[in-house]
Amino acid sequence: GNAPASDPLSDLSGWVVSFRELTGYAPNRLVLMPYVMNALKNHPDLIDRIKYTQRGVVTEDLVASLIGVEKVLVPYATESTGPQINDAVDQDAAATYSFIAGGKTAFLGYSAPSPSLMTPTCGYTFTWNGYVGGNSAGVRIKSFRMEHIASDRIEGAMTYAQKVVAPEMGIFLNSVIA
Repeated sequence: GNAPASDPLSDLSGWVVSFRELTGYAPNRLVLMPYVMNALKNHPDLIDRIKYTQRGVVTEDLVASLIGVEKVLVPYATESTGPQINDAVDQDAAATYSFIAGGKTAFLGYSAPSPSLMTPTCGYTFTWNGYVGGNSAGVRIKSFRMEHIASDRIEGAMTYAQKVVAPEMGIFLNSVIA
């Protein structure tokens, strides 16, 4: 939480211990939405705990080491919503920007280091490797000249599906900050 009386490190560490008890695996990924990470960076308990460290700044790596996971990830990708307007200045003024993965949530889970039928993992991204002209990640890029508009056109296509394969290998935490 982000309330001054909250104890986010104890909460996160407790979830890590519970995860290990329930699954036998140590969670290795913590995904914090941007506003959750921001709340952690400014929480008095974290600032007090690290104030004498080398930089005294709460980073993703520092949070990972404090709670015992390999990696903390924060998805900062944004999207623009609003009407499509041909004028760039008007388009920018009319647009509303927000994080694609917004909210006040977090995810704690185990992600296997490499794909395996015999190792549990919270999920996989599957790609279609039979995609003509695509690479091993299911991505295909085409580039061609469009002389009638005096431009080069670049098109990209992706073929993938993200699937939960072992739901017990992840914990979704809703409304972790006020």
